[in-house]
Amino acid sequence: MVDYPTPANFMMNLPAYPVKEMCKIIDSFPAGADVVEKAFAAASLYYNYTGDQKCFQVEGGDDHHGLSGWGWQACTEMVMPMTVSNESMFPPSGFSYELDHY
Repeated sequence: MVDYPTPANFMMNLPAYPVKEMCKIIDSFPAGADVVEKAFAAASLYYNYTGDQKCFQVEGGDDHHGLSGWGWQACTEMVMPMTVSNESMFPPSGFSYELDHY
């Protein structure tokens, strides 16, 4: 959504090609490094690009990360069936057109 060839700041301050930058962060870890640490470091590019936050919360009442529109978009513009298998690090979850809504 924000992977532009120039720096952008309409949601959060981001460098040019932030996805490539996230990959560089992940690739900079030594072999055998913890996957969650890699994911956290990569996500910090978006959530803490300036590096001035020691801790940040991605859920809650305020939306200073600019993510509140995602629920509205997913609900009104497109069907996005998402599931998680038993082989994931996340709790398993299924999808039902009748039950899933925002």
